[in-house]
Amino acid sequence: YAPWASRQNVEEDEDRRNAWEMAFDVYSRMAERHHGACRPDAHTYTHMFKAIACLWPKNTAKSSDERVALCKNIFQSCCQDGQLSKTSFWVISTLLESSELMDLLSHELRDHNIMIKGGLNPDRLYTQMPAEWSRNGRNVKSLNRHKQ
Repeated sequence: YAPWASRQNVEEDEDRRNAWEMAFDVYSRMAERHHGACRPDAHTYTHMFKAIACLWPKNTAKSSDERVALCKNIFQSCCQDGQLSKTSFWVISTLLESSELMDLLSHELRDHNIMIKGGLNPDRLYTQMPAEWSRNGRNVKSLNRHKQ
């Protein structure tokens, strides 16, 4: 059962914390397997961003800074693995504040000589991302066929 998969709210703080720890533990174990059959894929990254959105504590500045750092680390891994999909990009764009998203993207895009154009529309931003970031994720039709 993945409480974040259907955007249900997990009401109890302890349940939320337990669900987050379970999701992050599974993701971490998958990410540690460099060449194994059980690597994070486009679905994994999308669900991790959804888990952060639904389960991460939102009430302190420290938790906000940690959330941004965690999103940055997972986003970097997602892009390195070529698993970025339209859905995962849309989720992270709703998860982060506009300034946080632009900071993340400008940091990640600095080596690609890409200038972000057209404002913060997630669909437009996604089309400006380097193709290698989605080389594997774009093949997952269920995560790319429609706007969220």
